[in-house]
Amino acid sequence: MKKNTKEILKRIFITLAISSVLPLTLFFSTPFDIYAANFNEFVFSFSNFFWVCFGYFWAGTAICFLILFFLPRKAYRIVAGLFLGFAFLMFVQSNFLNGHLSALKGDGEGNTVSLAWMIVNIIFWAAVPATFMGVASIMDKKGIVSAIGMVLTAILCVTQIIVPISASISHSDMFLSYQERQQKSDADFEHMLLTNKNLTTVGSEGNIFVFCVDKMDEEWLEYIYEKQPDLFDDFKGFTWFQDHVSRYGHTYPAIVNMLTERPYITDEEITRKNFLDSSFKDYAKSMGKLHDAGWKINIFSEKFYSYDDAYYLPDYIENKTEAKDYKVINSGMLGFKMVELGLYRTMPFFIKDVLGGVNSDTFKRSVEESDGNGNEGYQSMIKFLDKWTDEKFSKVDGKGFYFIHTEGLHSAYSAGKTVSLFKKNMKVINKYISYLKQENLFDDATIIITGDHGSGSAYNRTALKDSIRTGMLIKPAGVSDEEDMKTSQAQTSHTQLWATILEEANIENDTGFESILKTPEGVDQERYFTWHTYNCPLWEYQYTIHGLAKDFKNWELTREKYFGWRMTD
Repeated sequence: MKKNTKEILKRIFITLAISSVLPLTLFFSTPFDIYAANFNEFVFSFSNFFWVCFGYFWAGTAICFLILFFLPRKAYRIVAGLFLGFAFLMFVQSNFLNGHLSALKGDGEGNTVSLAWMIVNIIFWAAVPATFMGVASIMDKKGIVSAIGMVLTAILCVTQIIVPISASISHSDMFLSYQERQQKSDADFEHMLLTNKNLTTVGSEGNIFVFCVDKMDEEWLEYIYEKQPDLFDDFKGFTWFQDHVSRYGHTYPAIVNMLTERPYITDEEITRKNFLDSSFKDYAKSMGKLHDAGWKINIFSEKFYSYDDAYYLPDYIENKTEAKDYKVINSGMLGFKMVELGLYRTMPFFIKDVLGGVNSDTFKRSVEESDGNGNEGYQSMIKFLDKWTDEKFSKVDGKGFYFIHTEGLHSAYSAGKTVSLFKKNMKVINKYISYLKQENLFDDATIIITGDHGSGSAYNRTALKDSIRTGMLIKPAGVSDEEDMKTSQAQTSHTQLWATILEEANIENDTGFESILKTPEGVDQERYFTWHTYNCPLWEYQYTIHGLAKDFKNWELTREKYFGWRMTD
């Protein structure tokens, strides 16, 4: 009986040790190390996700233990070998086989993986588990294989514990909040946000609204009009430009280009953060002219797509404020996303491609920042549509420019799913239109409703298979709602956006482009469109459009280049 008890206790101890190796790597050590190495990228503190990951670790260990403990001896050895093999692989991949890939996918473009290195990676991941299971299945009368297995288990466990201890010593600031870290560094840099401040105001002396309805595809818009034309009843006074194209095919860098006119030069291999930080400072000339002419500038677009830190945006932006507080609204999701980052780091390259959308942007679903005065960081993709439609509007002195980025139709992947989403967006936009009419400000207002891009038929991974047009409707200043909506087949582009805004504001148009409103039908205008593949190694396809964009025969592929790193939608 004592012998059986000792055998059972021995099996429990060994099984517990082996069962803990994979969860220790995935749920504890790797997320810890990623946070320590990149903590200045995150606005939440270590304590906000640590206990969640710690809980995942114990849950994972329990599951592995239950799988392993009750297996017969030979199956036990093979499965144990498989567990150790994968733990070993994850450790080696994380520390030696990732090359120069960023810890945060999407935040560090410019990282390329060669085909040869990809093949080596696949061979390694195929060979190691097979070797571990093969060795584990060998008859082990002398206990040599078992001893090697226990030594390897001990080494992996100790290594995964040493990593967090070492990180804690070398990165002690990781245990502070973002705000505390900023204060401690005593730097002149202040973490700033674009908040919801002024979101429900209009100017008393004039207004220019640009509603950027994300992914408002022209073909979808025409489908919506065909199915439910009454949704367009509030577009009295508007002109619907039905052959309009955006400049880029994805939210990044389309939004930045719309706001600053800055072209995205892929060959420069500039990182997302540097591109965003420098764009407003060096390129937003037209926006600056608008401000100099007395217009109050408000930009409602979210972090990551439009800016990295609002500190680098012009100080004249009215809703730019210092970030003084944050709260975690979903600790479980926060911990899960840290584990997702860990998976991305520890998995082979062919699986990394499947794990799309893991980057610092991911955490905004779990963390909410504010300026300490009740103004939250603007998060258009998450909360805008449902929250602000019940807000009361008010007038402020002066002339107001408002760029409002809504979630739009991004979650629709076919025309048939767009009607309900368009209704939600129009519920928001109509609140502004109704208030402008109520205050007799509608006639003098310029209202532009467009998308940042349309819907690509290439599923983001190949060159285009068909044309992409982006919806564009404009109500010019001086036009009332007594005029019916017009349609135009003029060949227009997002490159004309600021020319249109400046002329509507009665400011000299020195952009080099003509206002969309002055573009005649039937006149060929050369236009350009850049398509980037997404969630896979980057290919860039540049098109020159001659004639109507609706006909894909008019799209000439003028550049095709492989870069290898990834962009983020």
